Amino acid sequence: MKDSVKKTSLGNSTTVYPDWINEHEKVVNGAFNLYSPMFYQPVEGDWGTIYKFLKHIFQGKGSVDFATGEEYNFKGDTFTVALDYLNIQYVAPTHLLPVPMLVSTDQQTGKSTFLRWLSEVYKGNSTILNDEQFKMDFNNHYISKYIIGFDGVNLKDSYNKERLIKMVTADTVYIEEKGVDVTKIPFYGKVIMTSNDAESIMKMDENDKRWFVINVPSIEEDNLDPDLELKMKKEIPAFLYYLRTRKPFHQRKTRLWFETEDILKDN
Repeated sequence: MKDSVKKTSLGNSTTVYPDWINEHEKVVNGAFNLYSPMFYQPVEGDWGTIYKFLKHIFQGKGSVDFATGEEYNFKGDTFTVALDYLNIQYVAPTHLLPVPMLVSTDQQTGKSTFLRWLSEVYKGNSTILNDEQFKMDFNNHYISKYIIGFDGVNLKDSYNKERLIKMVTADTVYIEEKGVDVTKIPFYGKVIMTSNDAESIMKMDENDKRWFVINVPSIEEDNLDPDLELKMKKEIPAFLYYLRTRKPFHQRKTRLWFETEDILKDN
């Protein structure tokens, strides 16, 4: 799958241009690329721990048979959509995508672990914010990142809700830093959110296709693995190899790739 979005610096000395497949370009059209090269490189191997974790988070009927290499995908299935989301995020990084929102009132569900793991996948191009960090007057600590995680945030405030909505569908943004001139750059950031309260995270408009809401179940005490994150970290190269060789099951239908009915599913 080839991403055809043109590289642009908007006439500035800095820009962002994500390309996680080809050799990293430090300078794009005369502007310094704020994105860093991928820390992990794809290598064929086992990613069984990541698979089990993603199945826990996103559930659904979809599956991967590691013995045969076969995938079992279903239209609108939460696990199939999640694999497609991660697939597109890696191989077509300039494409707009919906915002996964991992929600649960229970503790020990893995929501924050998912954010930390995805942040590790794109190490150097990611950040995880709390409420106060998003509400700060300046945005230079997150706006030029590719993965922008919001962990346990509450966005009932209409001003911050509108800021988020504008950000997730923006083509360009301004880097605002104290004492530094405002700089306009392209925006390809992928926002992911977690919350312990679906109602408090924000009041979503009915059928708003920006949000891919997943109700995450808790992990039984006996199934908690203290080495889970270390195991998944070791499997990142194999998972990237899988994403690089996979084709999305859902065909591109909208600006955010997926059809509304494919992501507005109860699970």
